[in-house]
Amino acid sequence: MIKWPGRKFLRETDREVSNDRSVVSPDIRTCRVHGSRRSNLCKFFGTGAELPGSTGQGVAGSRRGRWGRHCGALLRRQTASGNIASDTLAKSKPDGYTLQFAASASQGGNRFLYKNLPFNTDRDIEPITTFYQLGFVLLVNPEKTPVNSVAELTALLKAKEGKATYGWAVTSSIASSVLYITAANIPAIQVGYKTTAAAVSDLMAGQIDFVFADVVYGSGLAKQGRVKILANSADRRASSLPDVPTMAEVGLKEATQFPWWAAWGPRGLPPEVVEKTARWINQITAMPATQEFLKTQGADPLPGNPEQTRIKLQEAVATWQKVVTLAKIEPQ
Repeated sequence: MIKWPGRKFLRETDREVSNDRSVVSPDIRTCRVHGSRRSNLCKFFGTGAELPGSTGQGVAGSRRGRWGRHCGALLRRQTASGNIASDTLAKSKPDGYTLQFAASASQGGNRFLYKNLPFNTDRDIEPITTFYQLGFVLLVNPEKTPVNSVAELTALLKAKEGKATYGWAVTSSIASSVLYITAANIPAIQVGYKTTAAAVSDLMAGQIDFVFADVVYGSGLAKQGRVKILANSADRRASSLPDVPTMAEVGLKEATQFPWWAAWGPRGLPPEVVEKTARWINQITAMPATQEFLKTQGADPLPGNPEQTRIKLQEAVATWQKVVTLAKIEPQ
């Protein structure tokens, strides 16, 4: 679990906001995103590597933190892969006082993974802006699988003639894995785990051939020499792993897949509220303290706007539909 960045980070970023009067409107400095009330942030805290929670909390602040003046209460809704948080958001009044940070896998993929969702993202939820992205890295056991590139791994896996295996625990991991074996035409057996740690444990024991894990988790193990990183699933190299190529760079562009996080509101938000909130989040994203913090989490900034976020959501929906079909995943 990645640790909460702490009060020092809040003080530094808040000081940067307060000192730069050219980028922060008076109502934001006086604790409000919109109107006379504070805005609540109904944030999805994921489990394991999917979303440790600290990054979104770094934007929202705690109720007693300095950023809490801007966002008010932080409402924790931690179950069903973000569905409870999204349902809470969908049922909220579109007045700008309830917002959500959620991942693309939650808003774009859950519709294919869960039956009878009580909300419809396209109908009930308003995209505001993207915030950051997190690549997943392809890991192998350097002793049991002595390869130095994705091409070498692909050749080794194909030589197993259908007996190759991979592990996964979170949605982004299975998505990256399925897209990789499909793009490289590798017959392989998937093995599901409750946690990424359990999957990686079996990888290190030689029980499975590869795992996709988030950048920060994978890089930590790689530094210890327990795994080897071959590639990153994102569309660009991670700032924290500049020497690791992307899947596209190794010739498997179709295997590009990565979760990204965005701010969302209930459908019907006034345009001026959407614009102001997006501008505020992008200002925070551009701060050196924020970018440095994201780097420590293995993440990279992803500023945007409502229209770009809407387009990225459509792309995520298409990707997840493809993954669910290829992996033959039945909705729960």
